[in-house]
Amino acid sequence: MSDTAAPRWLEGNQDMRRFLRQLVDELHAERAQPQLIQLTRSRCPFFYRALDEHADWLWELFQDVAARGLWEIKAQRRSRADCPEYQRHHLRVPYCAKAVFCAWLGIANPDQALLAWRAAVADYALPAALGDKILSVPERSERALAQQCQRLLHSTATLTLYQFSARYFWGDSKFLARHPRLVALLLPPARIKPRQALLHFYMPPCCEQLLLVENQDSYLELVSSGYARQHNLAIGFMAGYKGAEQHIRIAAHHSIHWHPHSADADSLKQQLVEQWLAGFSLPLYYWGDLDSEGLHIFNALQQQLPELQAWQPGYQALLAELHAGNAHRKSGQRPLPETTASPWLNQQVLPALQASELAVDQEAVILGLA
Repeated sequence: MSDTAAPRWLEGNQDMRRFLRQLVDELHAERAQPQLIQLTRSRCPFFYRALDEHADWLWELFQDVAARGLWEIKAQRRSRADCPEYQRHHLRVPYCAKAVFCAWLGIANPDQALLAWRAAVADYALPAALGDKILSVPERSERALAQQCQRLLHSTATLTLYQFSARYFWGDSKFLARHPRLVALLLPPARIKPRQALLHFYMPPCCEQLLLVENQDSYLELVSSGYARQHNLAIGFMAGYKGAEQHIRIAAHHSIHWHPHSADADSLKQQLVEQWLAGFSLPLYYWGDLDSEGLHIFNALQQQLPELQAWQPGYQALLAELHAGNAHRKSGQRPLPETTASPWLNQQVLPALQASELAVDQEAVILGLA
């Protein structure tokens, strides 16, 4: 096995550095098992470009690594004789090569980092299960991180997860959200204050029904255009709603804010708040994007607001846009629900989305006064 001095050809050689870094990650994941590495186009694009001289030079570097005893170059059983040599071979890489590659790249050996993390977990009397998987923060030592975990473990504060995260992990409010296992081991649920949803409401002078909308711009447009006032429609918009797990009917889980153009009618406002907490006598509707997520939000809301119905005027306007071709394809969303809690959505909206596989965002529709 070679010494750990990096070869000169590695300096500034991004193709080889990326290849070796990916190899280090794979060796660590396999835990002491040698790896058979196919030199495919996706793994080694530098062997499949038009610059043959560069590919030939890189193949010489692969042979140099083999000469250092860090991998073996094996001929593939079936390969075309007219292919370049590097496309007719694969590598057999022993696990022990990982430490050398880490030294060449100037990165921490994951094995050594894990041992250091486990030692810090033990020294700071943290739950042993925390050492099962390495935890790291750039530019912070294992002991510094363990010390912050210990402070969190012994804290008696009751804060939101974002507040705990920013307070104990160097101002990073998303750190704990990225490490749910850390939360499970160090924070009892009773100490995590629920993050309130912000409920924004507009109250017209005469209120006959309440409409919840998915998007802020649509909420503001319905108010500023006069549509809500004209139709005696109270409008609600929920910022920060996280789905059915967030119990928005519990007072501690929401904060209510009134639109400045709301009617100066405290009795109407109080009536809406009371119905929000206990159950609605007013008709209650929801209108969201014409897409998968909009329907999932409706289903989640309907679990907590069983009075909730789909607002047909809004959805009909969105369906008109869909049928007129003013629609787009969305990526990264959950699949369409098999069904919704609304028979009308199941009959009119769900089939249209299934057939078209397209979507229309709520903001595409601006409802007039008529």
